[in-house]
Amino acid sequence: MVSPSIGPMPDSEPLPTPPASPDALASDVDALPDIPPGASRRGRGAPSQALLTAATGAATFLVGSFLYFALVGGPGILGAEELVALITSPQLLLWTPAVAVVGLIGRRLSPRAVVVWALALAPAATFAGIMIAYPRTLDQPQALVSPIFLIPFVWQAAGLFGAAVVGVVAGLALRLRSTEQHSARAIASGAAIVLLVVGGVAAFALPAHWAGVYLRIWSDPVVATAEQGDHYVIIAVIALGSLLVAVVAAIWARRRALLWLTAIAFALALLAALVFQVPQGRFGPQPAPVDDGRDFPVCYGTTGDCPGG
Repeated sequence: MVSPSIGPMPDSEPLPTPPASPDALASDVDALPDIPPGASRRGRGAPSQALLTAATGAATFLVGSFLYFALVGGPGILGAEELVALITSPQLLLWTPAVAVVGLIGRRLSPRAVVVWALALAPAATFAGIMIAYPRTLDQPQALVSPIFLIPFVWQAAGLFGAAVVGVVAGLALRLRSTEQHSARAIASGAAIVLLVVGGVAAFALPAHWAGVYLRIWSDPVVATAEQGDHYVIIAVIALGSLLVAVVAAIWARRRALLWLTAIAFALALLAALVFQVPQGRFGPQPAPVDDGRDFPVCYGTTGDCPGG
């Protein structure tokens, strides 16, 4: 008896394929294209974060210092000697290698720990740099709490700390950037960082310009000139304009930390522009002219033909 043949069933599901062996899986992984080095393996860990932060922070400090002096005193204020002194400043020569050494020695540190070290070393390096520049301060401990010491220390520490912040942000952006190195978001992030430096330096120049105009000891009150008022407007426009564009670029880049940083910097720059006005009270209501009730000009003639006698 011959059994009838069973034809193919068009609606039947295909039989499941057996799982691949581990050797087959390994061969498939080997066949995959290599991950580009810029995607996820670039600069992973503390050493790369430290080196990028140190290099970018040092460059930011030098460029920012040059821009600061140019805004306050004019482009010709820095000569060859001043540039050499700026490059060889003790706080910069201490902070830059210290951050790099932290990353190279502490290879097991997380990038976040390197960030904390870089920010904490800024005021420490500034203090040590002032001690190196003025060693006699150690013989007079009471001088450490005097305005002569505190004002330069706070000012220089704030400048180096700001450079460290920019170095940290730039280091993170360079270390974690995607394979699309020239994408719109990457370009926007870079533009926001550059504008943050320019606007932050200009904001620092506002109180310095105000002090140069009004800060006098044992002298009569100073009236700001029209040129000094125009100089204030230029610095304020550079500060607020740069930081406002930096905020827009940070929004475009979708970097939350960069957005917060640029927004805070813009708010502080706006506050500085309002507090350190030149001339003082330029944005306030102007006093009304004094009216003494007379509708004719004052005359001191002796001929008797003056209006009003």
